[in-house]
Amino acid sequence: MDEAQQRIGELTGLAPISPDGTDWWGQMRAIPLLKDDGITAEALQTRLWNEYHIEIPVHDYGDLRLMRLSIQVYNSPADVDHLVDALAAIL
Repeated sequence: MDEAQQRIGELTGLAPISPDGTDWWGQMRAIPLLKDDGITAEALQTRLWNEYHIEIPVHDYGDLRLMRLSIQVYNSPADVDHLVDALAAIL
């Protein structure tokens, strides 16, 4: 989870809203995304599903756009690579 948060942060240039480490539950994390990237949260979520078969919630919350990343035992490092690559292509 920490690696996924770090890689997406490097892509967007945004700092995480929760710290890395074992003090926080590592299965699920809200990841900030750029809100002024020319695509709505709904459109981003739809594109991730339609074009990349990635099902992940994306919501605007005040001034933030958040993606809820949840990594389970059936997810692999290749799944994280796929998500980061998809975000790089869209954003």
